[in-house]
This record gives sequence, C-alpha cells and structure tokens, in this order.
Amino acid sequence: MNIDNTVITVISTAIAAVTSWFVGVRKTRKELESMSLNNIEKSIEIYSVIIDNLKDEVKEMMVKIDELEDKIDKLTKENAELHQLLLKEKDQKVMPLPVPKSNEPIGLFNNRCMSDPTMKKEYKSSVQRFAVCKSQWEKSKMETISSLKNG
Repeated sequence: MNIDNTVITVISTAIAAVTSWFVGVRKTRKELESMSLNNIEKSIEIYSVIIDNLKDEVKEMMVKIDELEDKIDKLTKENAELHQLLLKEKDQKVMPLPVPKSNEPIGLFNNRCMSDPTMKKEYKSSVQRFAVCKSQWEKSKMETISSLKNG
C-alpha cells in the first residue's frame, strides 16, 4: 500500500503541478494582455494630447496665413497704384532744361535759366537751381569745345 500511496501522491502532485502551470501561464498571459491594453490606452491619451496641440497650432498658423494674405493683397494694390502714378508722371511731358544760345554771355544765360518756369518748378531752391544752370552752361561749353576739336 505504501507504493499505491506513493504513486497516488506523485500523480496528484504531477496533476497539481501541471494544473498550476497551466493556470500560471493563463494568468501571465492575461496580465500581459492587461498591461498591453494599459500601454495602448496611455499611448492613445498621449497621441490625443499631441493631436489637440497640433490642431491649436494649425489654427494659429491659419490666422497668420490669412493676415499675411491680407497684407499681400494690400501691398499688391498699393504697388499697382504706385505703378499707375509712375506711368502718369512718365506720360507728362518734361520740359527740357534751358541751354545757352550761341554766343550768349554767362550772366544772361544764368538770368534766363534761373527764371525759367520749368527750372522754378523742378528746383525750388535757388542754390540748387543755380547749380543746375551752371552745369548746363559747362555742359554746353564742353560740347562746343568737343565739336571744335572733332570738326
């Protein structure tokens, strides 16, 4: 009987060990699945926060884009207006600057040049107007000298 008891004890112990092993394996799998689910839930929460932050940033960027597009439209319109003004100014005929007449003395030319309506309009300052008249006189004399040398 002793052997029967030993065999029964060994078989019982083996069955208990196998059953415990199967139960342990199942428990471990369930714990791993539970941990995986917890990790997935935490990941989803983190991604939700990131997505919300990105949505806010996209909204801010859209507002900035709208503002910049408005500025571009405004600048484009202003540019077109300035272009039209330039074209109008270009279309207006600019009166030529006075040039010395043949054998005109410098004093007479300066008087005529300084009182010229175009010169008064273009050069409000008498100092600036005088400098332009002087430049016109010198330019005329240089052209005369050059034509004499070449002619």
